[in-house]
Amino acid sequence: MDDNFLLTFSNDASRSFYANDIFLHLDTMRLENNLSLPDGLSISSIAAPWITRDRVPVVTVTRDYETGNITFKQNVYLREVPPASNEKMSYLWDIPIIKVSQDNLNFSELKPNIWMTKSDSSITIKDDTAKEQFVIVNPEEIGMFPVNYDLCNWNMLSEFLQGPQRENIPVLTRAKLLHDAWNMAYAGNFCFAVAFNMTLFLKNETSHVVWEPFFTMIDHVGKRIRESEDVAANFRAYIFSLLEPLYKNQLGETPQPNEPSWKAHMRGIAKNYLCGVGYHPCVKEAREQYKKWMKDDEPDEGNPVANEFICPVFRWGTMEEWEFGLERVINFPLDRKMSERTYLLKTLAGCPIDKMKIERLLNVTILNQNSNFSDADIHLVYSTLTGSATGYITLFDFVVDHWDEMKQRFWNKQHLWNGLVDSATSSFTTQEGYDKVSQLYSERQADFDPVGTIMSKVMGDIEEHLKWTKKNLPIIEEWLKNHLARKPSSVKLFLSQTATRTVYPTAG
Repeated sequence: MDDNFLLTFSNDASRSFYANDIFLHLDTMRLENNLSLPDGLSISSIAAPWITRDRVPVVTVTRDYETGNITFKQNVYLREVPPASNEKMSYLWDIPIIKVSQDNLNFSELKPNIWMTKSDSSITIKDDTAKEQFVIVNPEEIGMFPVNYDLCNWNMLSEFLQGPQRENIPVLTRAKLLHDAWNMAYAGNFCFAVAFNMTLFLKNETSHVVWEPFFTMIDHVGKRIRESEDVAANFRAYIFSLLEPLYKNQLGETPQPNEPSWKAHMRGIAKNYLCGVGYHPCVKEAREQYKKWMKDDEPDEGNPVANEFICPVFRWGTMEEWEFGLERVINFPLDRKMSERTYLLKTLAGCPIDKMKIERLLNVTILNQNSNFSDADIHLVYSTLTGSATGYITLFDFVVDHWDEMKQRFWNKQHLWNGLVDSATSSFTTQEGYDKVSQLYSERQADFDPVGTIMSKVMGDIEEHLKWTKKNLPIIEEWLKNHLARKPSSVKLFLSQTATRTVYPTAG
């Protein structure tokens, strides 16, 4: 079929083609090869909604273990809360349901078991899989949609993936199961404990394809819990417990000649995350490299330190090391690439977890009106601070403490003032944060005339974040606490160091 399809198109190479031309040719090839579709469906009618809509469905699979039935239901997939009124929520698609069961993990001959059409938001059929065995729907991500399962099926999948037969499920399907679990939990479709249980098999996972979705979810969930310091510290410890053995044992700390590109890529990502959470060997190496710059007789002539070492030093190093970086920005020569200065300023703002460093930067760039810092620099600083809880909490407190002075400073630069207020207030996710922003709005309402609409939106956004936090944070906290209690002493030592924000001894 593929050869005939390509030959047909190669014979018409001189003409232009449209999507419908491709669909018509595919339908012709389908009929010639006796491949059937449900009555009333064509490739064109199936494909159009998938291509033209900016949404995809989620298919929820619910198995009734008493009656032996299985139900498939389609809904519009949303990771965030939908608007109050949205016609897109009624979208339906023609969806091929391809199902693999635990007793027959054959991924080489996949074809639809049944079709859900646009006239079916839900269908129920007899479940031909034993109740003590799991099913996988949409294996190998044949269709462009996530899948949710009932709790029992998720638990069976989690247990199997932790067992010796894990690799009987191909890497792409393992990656999809992990990705779907975290996305379902993030969107509020089931308990976050299930999503965390689905990560337990990673301690034995070697495929970079499977690890990729985990790195994405670290970012997404980390941003949601970062304001809750104890939970965030436990989350970092859990990341450490998974990534340290991956980095040291499976990938290797030292690049090897002629190693595959994916391995170098994975090593870089793993090392970056480990450095971010305070992995001692990484921080030590970064500070040793940075020390060479500090000892340079002419440090403003150039930066001999690779970019990968800068952020760990500004995050976990001393105030002296951070101040040295600030001096390099202030004294930056005009004949050097300004992109180097921008990177340095961004890491000075975005990497520290010590509020003293951030307060120092805000004083220098905003209150002191240092001529070395432009309006673009100020914008870069406050927008970068939204990337960490320490950053935006310190920025908020700074704005509150210096409100009158800063309002006067930016009285004729409304875009900077609006952006500053938005950055200082919009990232909170907890009740404490909501109360702080609400109090500021109440006390300074007369000053909010130009940014009143901004504050109204900010308060609404925080309320939505707060709903997510109240629902998920206690579950995440409990799971992490129980899991880390069973971890080895090396993880507990890491947790005690980084949770108290211990600064490592000065590099030699």
